Amino acid sequence: MLSLRSHSGARKSGSGSSNLTEFDRPDRDDSAHMVDTDEQRPARPLRANEMIFFKDAVTDSGINELHRLQALALAELSQMSENILSSSRKVDGVINHLEDALNSFLNKVEGVMNKLEDVMEKVERISDKVDGIADHIDTLTELVQSNPNAATHATGNGHVDADDATSTGSVWVCATELRGKISTQAYRFINKATLDSYTALETPGRVWLANSLYNSIKSAVRQIAAVEPLLPRQVNGVTSVLAARAYDSEVKNVCKHVREKLHLLLLTGVYDPKNAVVHGAVPTLKSLVHKIAIKFRQVADHVPIETVWASTSEPERVRMAYLVGYNLIISVY
Repeated sequence: MLSLRSHSGARKSGSGSSNLTEFDRPDRDDSAHMVDTDEQRPARPLRANEMIFFKDAVTDSGINELHRLQALALAELSQMSENILSSSRKVDGVINHLEDALNSFLNKVEGVMNKLEDVMEKVERISDKVDGIADHIDTLTELVQSNPNAATHATGNGHVDADDATSTGSVWVCATELRGKISTQAYRFINKATLDSYTALETPGRVWLANSLYNSIKSAVRQIAAVEPLLPRQVNGVTSVLAARAYDSEVKNVCKHVREKLHLLLLTGVYDPKNAVVHGAVPTLKSLVHKIAIKFRQVADHVPIETVWASTSEPERVRMAYLVGYNLIISVY
């Protein structure tokens, strides 16, 4: 492609310098500011209809060859910019379409995850029941092994006849209804700030912990009139040693499972014993309190997170924050 200067020379030699006016004759300084078409950016040549319009416009304006080339170069650059803008708009459209498709996909994934969580919740409840049955069998096995001559004359409501208990040493059996009440009270107390301990029953100085998880459950169960007949029966103010031991084992087993469940909930987003890779973000304290309240059936599933947080006392929030930190430390180290 010829430079503007060479075209200018061609114009002068073809038409003669005497025919150019002062306005047609660019001086040296003006030509220095012209765009050199040899060094211009990539441009799109004008289409046929665009070139016809351009030639008519140049003819009507009466500009010289130098200015015509300058205008042509600028026009081609302008068309290139139009193409870039058009392509940019198309790319924006594609990006918007992809964003909509991605949002739709994420919504579907979220729905599947919610259903999966519901299924896992049902499986977890079934697992809890199976664990309870297994613990009950272990308790009975332990009691039978400790008293092999005992005959089991349990009644349908979980009682053993008092006369049989004293005369034959029959084993007391925990009724299903009573076991359910024990679990309910364990769920009620597990995240309370009033608990003195989660496992210990007394201090190192042999002082009884009235507000331990174990004792809180037993005290609450005793106040439920409906299950009073299901508790180990006292004869002349004395409870059978075997019956008392069986009942204590039931309560302790429930405490153990509830503590384990709380431990895993506190490690949400950090550790999962069933998966090597933990998916999902680490929850905030507020969302964790909400999740624990739902998992332990303290509130219904539909209760908003803000409602649960507002009903959680400051000591309970502090206790939960402490438990989160403690469980993280023992899990890492």
